[in-house]
Amino acid sequence: MPSASFTRPPAVKSPSPYARPTAPAFYFPPTQPQAVAATGKRVGVAVALALAIFLGLLGIHRIYVERTASGILMLLAAIANAVTIVGFGMLPVAGLAALGVWWVVDLFLVKRMVRSANRRRFA
Repeated sequence: MPSASFTRPPAVKSPSPYARPTAPAFYFPPTQPQAVAATGKRVGVAVALALAIFLGLLGIHRIYVERTASGILMLLAAIANAVTIVGFGMLPVAGLAALGVWWVVDLFLVKRMVRSANRRRFA
């Protein structure tokens, strides 16, 4: 009868409690959700330009291209000018001139604002 030799399996070394855990080979780091690109739609130049031409003094075009703070500021300036005209019966020349200059400058900057908004949305 052949003699069976019994060998003890090698001792398994227990991992140290301070050892770094290793990531599995299929690990993918979590991605950051994009809050801005929720709709996935691009801001259009034609729509922004139409808003700037027809509702530009109210700042609606700035709100459309995601420049909300300056759009609201422009809207408040337009409301303040309207209140001055209606409530006090006088023409706020400085306020209307400043708002008009801002509007004309924005007509030239619409394309750049749209490009910037699309870059922020899909970056």
